[in-house]
Parts: sequence; C-alpha cells; structure tokens
Amino acid sequence: MINKFWFLFLVLLVEGSNLMADAITGAKLPAPFLGSPFYVWTAVLYITVPALTLTGNS
Repeated sequence: MINKFWFLFLVLLVEGSNLMADAITGAKLPAPFLGSPFYVWTAVLYITVPALTLTGNS
C-alpha cells in the first residue's frame, strides 16, 4: 500500500515539516511585542489551528 501512495506520503511529510517550520518562525516574530512565551505560543496556536481547520474542510 505504501508503494502505491508513496507520493502522497512524501507530500504529507513535506507539508508537516513546513507547518512546523512556519509555527516556530511565527513564534519568533511576535515575541518582542508580547513578551511571555505563554502568550506568544497562545497567539500562534490561536491562528494556526483554526486556519488548519478551515483549509482542511474545503
């Protein structure tokens, strides 16, 4: 089965790694303005999770 859908697994791997890189980079941008790491990661997740939900349903 993996041999049949190898391209799909490759796309999912690249997409997941890009998402993690974007989340980490996105957490570095508002850090000087928000200060606390708790508020920074809350803001990043507050944007990332709904965006994934909306794009996954289309």
